[in-house]
Amino acid sequence: MVELAQLFGSSICFFETKSELADSLRSIWSVYSDRLCVLTDENVGRLQRDFLTLLEPKVVVTLEPGENAKQFSKLERVYWTLLNADVDRTWFLLGVGGGAVCDIAGFIGSTFMRGLRFGFVPTTLLAMVDAAIGGKNGVDLGAFKNTIGTITLPEFVLLCPEFLSTLPAEEFKNGLAEVVKTGLIGDERLLEVLQELYRPGEEIKHSALREIITRSINVKVRVVSEDLGDRGLRRLLNFGHTVGHALELKFNLRHGFAVSVGMVVESRVNEVLFGTKFDVTSEIQRILATLGLPTYVELGESDIEEVLGIARHDKKNSGNYIDLVNILRPGVSEVRSVKRETFLEILRCILTEIPHQLPKAW
Repeated sequence: MVELAQLFGSSICFFETKSELADSLRSIWSVYSDRLCVLTDENVGRLQRDFLTLLEPKVVVTLEPGENAKQFSKLERVYWTLLNADVDRTWFLLGVGGGAVCDIAGFIGSTFMRGLRFGFVPTTLLAMVDAAIGGKNGVDLGAFKNTIGTITLPEFVLLCPEFLSTLPAEEFKNGLAEVVKTGLIGDERLLEVLQELYRPGEEIKHSALREIITRSINVKVRVVSEDLGDRGLRRLLNFGHTVGHALELKFNLRHGFAVSVGMVVESRVNEVLFGTKFDVTSEIQRILATLGLPTYVELGESDIEEVLGIARHDKKNSGNYIDLVNILRPGVSEVRSVKRETFLEILRCILTEIPHQLPKAW
């Protein structure tokens, strides 16, 4: 076991094998005796049955897989399950799964009975490099993603690349989009490493995964340690997400795929608003295409209006302004605030023309 980082007392640790990780957890559980609750989803419950059995939880809450489980209206069932099982504040809640599971486990853990101790074992690349790190625990309100949430850090995040061996190729690429985003905002070398060590369709070595995951986490920890409350610097982590969240909800895209397109679109918007050099957008597009990630989706006129409507209510709005992330060059970025209506007007133009300007890489 190697501790990669500490974030306000939250420990982020890397394990080479699942058995090593389970042994470490069992030593923690000795404190809780029979007061461990595991929250997971149907897919993880099936694929990681042996690992979950090793943990010997007293209560297991199983969710439907995917983003739909994050609907606020569905969380009442989880609260009642915990209440009926006599779970109280002396228990520990462990989220084992991907980004949706970590979001829900963090939200439930930070609100049930005003807060349980909780931790994460992320099982997808997306969760390992993004969702499980930083203390944001968001759930969805209808069509609006992560509109309700808390900022509460887990006791720990325990990482192991062995979980990724059961991950479908498309889901692995889903996580790569967040790795690219992280490199663009704060670590040019991460982008170089990613392109050197990963080829679509080829198995990636554990040593490469460890470097990619570690560098991604280091950037996020550095940003969050300066702005836990998401009032300034942390907004760098939102690059691609204003457009990405809208596309994700409209077309039911994987989160990473939607953010991938969102990064290209928002970089084009930045060219108009801030005079960002065109070659920045071209480089973003090239990196994404090399990794087999999408760079655009075709939108009809009604689609564009719906995407604009979702973006209008994006949680990054502040009054009549919205914060945008401007990539000056790979690895160097800034947050800029612009009038929301100006952003939406330019975004409409970009969404209308972008299929004719960028080759498809879906």
